[in-house]
Amino acid sequence: MNKACKDCKFWENMGVLGSCKLAESEDGRKKVKKSKAYALDGEGYHASLITEPDFYCSMFNEKKRKEINDVSYV
Repeated sequence: MNKACKDCKFWENMGVLGSCKLAESEDGRKKVKKSKAYALDGEGYHASLITEPDFYCSMFNEKKRKEINDVSYV
């Protein structure tokens, strides 16, 4: 199974790149407690992890078939 971001339900496509919902933080703390990694802004504001569609992740969670078909990739 390919565990690329483009096929993960936590990945939000932003065109060429995308953002991982599992890695978001706010006020210096990760938003998803079970996440194994998170983005951190030095000032403690909102931060997100930006990846390419083919980035591999150990926390991959496959999108439902309809979600995959509804997304167009550049």
